[in-house]
Amino acid sequence: MSDVLELQDVSVVREGRALVDQVSWSVKEGERWVILGPNGAGKTT
Repeated sequence: MSDVLELQDVSVVREGRALVDQVSWSVKEGERWVILGPNGAGKTT
């Protein structure tokens, strides 16, 4: 199956703090993923 979403070496830094550091991730056709977290954690961001 082919990738429908792919991220490579993604980093996120806020106020000098690394929140995500060089993450690579992909979603293949037909796969389902869920992002879980508390209210106000920035899931939709």
